[in-house]
Amino acid sequence: MAEESKKLMILIDKIERLGVAYHFEKQIEEKLKLIYDSKDDEEEKDYDLFTVTLRFRLLRQHQYPVSCYVFNKFAEKNCKWKPESHGSNIEGILSLYEAANVRIWILLGNAFRYEPQYSYIRVIVAKNMQLVSIMDDTYDNYATLEEDDLFTEILERWNLDEIDVLPDFMKVVYRFIMSVYEDFVVDVEKEGKSFVVHSYREAVKQLGRAYNKEQKWIMERQMPGFEEYMTNSVITSCMYVIFTAIVAGMKSVDEASVQWLLNAISEFVELVENGWKDISAEWAKGSTLVPKEIVEQLLNYCRVAEVSKQDGSTYPEKYLIASLYVDPLPLHI
Repeated sequence: MAEESKKLMILIDKIERLGVAYHFEKQIEEKLKLIYDSKDDEEEKDYDLFTVTLRFRLLRQHQYPVSCYVFNKFAEKNCKWKPESHGSNIEGILSLYEAANVRIWILLGNAFRYEPQYSYIRVIVAKNMQLVSIMDDTYDNYATLEEDDLFTEILERWNLDEIDVLPDFMKVVYRFIMSVYEDFVVDVEKEGKSFVVHSYREAVKQLGRAYNKEQKWIMERQMPGFEEYMTNSVITSCMYVIFTAIVAGMKSVDEASVQWLLNAISEFVELVENGWKDISAEWAKGSTLVPKEIVEQLLNYCRVAEVSKQDGSTYPEKYLIASLYVDPLPLHI
């Protein structure tokens, strides 16, 4: 039984790595439930480091509350690894590394959903990443503080007829924002989700105000309090804009779901380590109150945010793009 479970987990892992797991979602969930429910402590004693870490990672990724204590048998009392537990077991060590970093997702633009049925989400994410990046650069690098104030004021009015007072470069930025917005309105109306238009528009305005506040802190050499800074950072993380934009691509989303998302986002932007503990705990509960499709978007955003921002701003690093789209994919089947 132990050997059969190991082979099954390896197969599931390979299917997921190939990016075709969405074809077998039901079968994978059924098999993982069997693996989780048929836990046998005696059987697990025979599992090597590779198998234990593989089981831990797969079950955690699929919302099963697996305890970290499964690794205790590989550690000494001082919490150091027993030499005999890994030795030259490279496969086991690599599997352990992956299990330790289960929260990280490095698919950048595809991080939200890579499956073909979510192509709209990838398009809208790309458009809005451009939008927020251009807004950020405008406030940070190209405008004076007075111009930032003016742009924020005109953005609040949300009216193309009032852009004549803006500098020429800001007129271009404003028109781009409006063009993205108009495309968004057309798309959501086609999907019958026009209820999200107001939230999206307000999220863009809110982002402008937050960028403007940050720039004032910098230019006027103000030192905001920690709570004030964190509150503003929730907005400049762009989560409100991105998440209100992608709901049209999710069939299970309704107006109540959008409101839940807008109210819940700030709960996920805590100190990184404590925040990840909360996210992991909620993920493991597998609650049915909120559609899994929505929760996955938030989880994947957190994963890609950690990768792209862990040392300042890694995107679009050449090596990450090359590893995804240029370098060959090694297969050992």
